[in-house]
Amino acid sequence: LTSQETKCVTVVNTIKVKPTKNGWYYLTCFKCPKQCFGEAPPYKCTDQHETETEIIRYKLDVEVGDGHVKATFVFWDRECEQLIGKSAAELRAEMLQAGIHDPLDYPADMDKIAGKTLAVKVKWQARWKTGSVIQINQGDDFINEIHSQFPPANGPQGQMKAVNKKLLIEVSKFLHHDLITC
Repeated sequence: LTSQETKCVTVVNTIKVKPTKNGWYYLTCFKCPKQCFGEAPPYKCTDQHETETEIIRYKLDVEVGDGHVKATFVFWDRECEQLIGKSAAELRAEMLQAGIHDPLDYPADMDKIAGKTLAVKVKWQARWKTGSVIQINQGDDFINEIHSQFPPANGPQGQMKAVNKKLLIEVSKFLHHDLITC
């Protein structure tokens, strides 16, 4: 796999949300984008900023694939809210109201992510050997346009290939489209 941070666009099918040891959400700092820790306010990030209120954000590991190739991409707050239709704070409030307090208990709403075909802009982070999704688009026309940019799968630069059970995404042309506005 590439040892450099790389951004690219591809099309994937979402298979399932994969549970993690940290759960489906995290607390974030009011002053910076870092994760906060603590059992009660004030919560503190690694920069020691104090946050008095709970600011809840999604962070989901989603298994994606194309044919026989599968990988795990990290989906963040904005993309999860688009796919689920609720903010992480709303979903957590619903769970608390139902008496569920464990962040490792994944709500049924997470199932809405599976079975989707998405155009995704991904930042490959070599340090963690993972793809971090930074934009999504569900529009059929846009997805078809992305597919048309790929070289044939059996060509010398196939759309995707498996390397150590991770995805190396190869896009032959850089697209000049913004996924959010399409």
